[in-house]
Amino acid sequence: PAQRAAAAQARDGLDGYATVVSALVNGGGWSKPHHEEGLTWSLQDEILAVGESLVTRQFDATLFRDVQGTTALVCCVRSGWAIVGALASDSSFVNRRADRIVHALDRGLDFDQDDEDKLDANHQLACLEAALGAIAKLQATLPDHDRIPGLLGRVVDSTVKVGRSATPRLYRLVAAATLEIYASLPSLNGLEDAELSN
Repeated sequence: PAQRAAAAQARDGLDGYATVVSALVNGGGWSKPHHEEGLTWSLQDEILAVGESLVTRQFDATLFRDVQGTTALVCCVRSGWAIVGALASDSSFVNRRADRIVHALDRGLDFDQDDEDKLDANHQLACLEAALGAIAKLQATLPDHDRIPGLLGRVVDSTVKVGRSATPRLYRLVAAATLEIYASLPSLNGLEDAELSN
């Protein structure tokens, strides 16, 4: 019980810090590199590195060993995507670091279904749902970015693979969020994805 309480406190603290960082980055004027009260470009890069590091916890095999470890892993990943998403909503930052954000998304969407150390369906969808938030922010900032449709396609593939084993409500949430982003893409407006709708 004591270990579980300590783990829960640590997860709550991590989630709280990620929320605060995301709110600060999302605040007006934070991205101006020479603004006296803003975040410098170097600090923004450091914040992105923190987000990337949290997302890569999903590949930390030591966290797959028990339920608490898996929960901590998902908390890290979701917190990381919250930070990446906050930065992705900043046009001046995205203009400098779009490729790096896309790379983080590309790597973070890589779920090895054949690996014994892997997340179960619900935890995978929880990570995908958070990644979709970052994709949505990037899409809103750079609506014509040519990699976004491909990233969404990978979300669709992963969602379909695990969807039948997941909680229906979570599956519908991820499917709806994916379709919402698809619908807002200029080149794919009106796209219908029958596979996710089934």
